[in-house]
Amino acid sequence: MKNSPKLLNLMNIKEKLTKYLDLIKSLEHPMHQDDILKFMYLLKRDRLSSGPYPNVSLFEAVNRIFSDLVIWLGVKQLLNDRMVDNTRLPFTEYKVRFSVRAGHDLEADSGTVHLIGEAFHVAPSLYKKKLADTVKKLQDKNADYKLIIFNSDALENHDRDPEKSNPSMLYLPVYVPKTLNEISNLI
Repeated sequence: MKNSPKLLNLMNIKEKLTKYLDLIKSLEHPMHQDDILKFMYLLKRDRLSSGPYPNVSLFEAVNRIFSDLVIWLGVKQLLNDRMVDNTRLPFTEYKVRFSVRAGHDLEADSGTVHLIGEAFHVAPSLYKKKLADTVKKLQDKNADYKLIIFNSDALENHDRDPEKSNPSMLYLPVYVPKTLNEISNLI
């Protein structure tokens, strides 16, 4: 998937998300082998030829796809309800970048107000480290709002203080399986 920014708003998010999900459905992947080690090797090293991330292994594609889904679903949630905890965001569209190595996953502008954001999908065992790294990445940046979107199941066995969110650092957990089921019913 190209790293060019996409502008998402209420008018286009359903169509663009549908196209992305169609890319995922087209993914050709290695089927389970009798030899489990060979199968695991294929998952980690065999390059795909289809889907949103061709030329990477299925393992890498899955990591990228689920991070992308956190962005898609988080932005969809923000467009439908501009509230994050007790903060109302003034944005009606978001510029997003998928599979970003440098820069931010999302940005938004509304006149003189600016938002930057990062998104991730991580296992519960890696949540605290990933969150700390993401906060550090955003901390010294100049923006009115800083937003971290992440998969809510990463909070498993972790407590998150709801008072922690404020305009200088907002946290938006996204429940990926439930939201995907809702989207699948609409498409």
